[in-house]
Amino acid sequence: MFKNLIIILITLVLATSCTEKATNKSERTVLESLTIEDRTEDKKEAEINFADVTFATLDGQTVAIGDYKGQRILVNLWATWCGPCIREMPSLNRAYNILKDENYAFLVASNEDINKIKGFAEATGFDFPIVKADDMFQPFDIRVIPTTMIFDTEGNLVTTMTGGLEWDADNVLQELRAVK
Repeated sequence: MFKNLIIILITLVLATSCTEKATNKSERTVLESLTIEDRTEDKKEAEINFADVTFATLDGQTVAIGDYKGQRILVNLWATWCGPCIREMPSLNRAYNILKDENYAFLVASNEDINKIKGFAEATGFDFPIVKADDMFQPFDIRVIPTTMIFDTEGNLVTTMTGGLEWDADNVLQELRAVK
């Protein structure tokens, strides 16, 4: 009985991560479901060489996280069917435009079919680079989308955030700028 209750609760948490109702901007500065984890001491991630993780650009090229060494990198993992993912994208686009001249690179990655991703990119017209991730978001160990990872200028994963976010909120921009 207790095991079934735990399974139901976990299922509800995971299901609501991509089905929450939209709230107004003042309520969404940082969603209550947002989790920020400091990963600098996480041995599991320390064993993974994220520099070698590659993505396919929409024009068929390959980019790797290591290509951006010397820049801070924001990697956002999302899907076209995920409501919180789509709702955070306008603010993510504004943050991209604010930070692109401040040594920040953005990679906004979906693991869906490349044609579906291209159609979404064309329909929305966002400025940030949209790329295709591995079908299983490997090696990121993703359980919830949207998930965003922030890498420092050395390519080290320093922060992982799950849940929707207002990326252009002053406090969020301040946190992003604090990454070295």
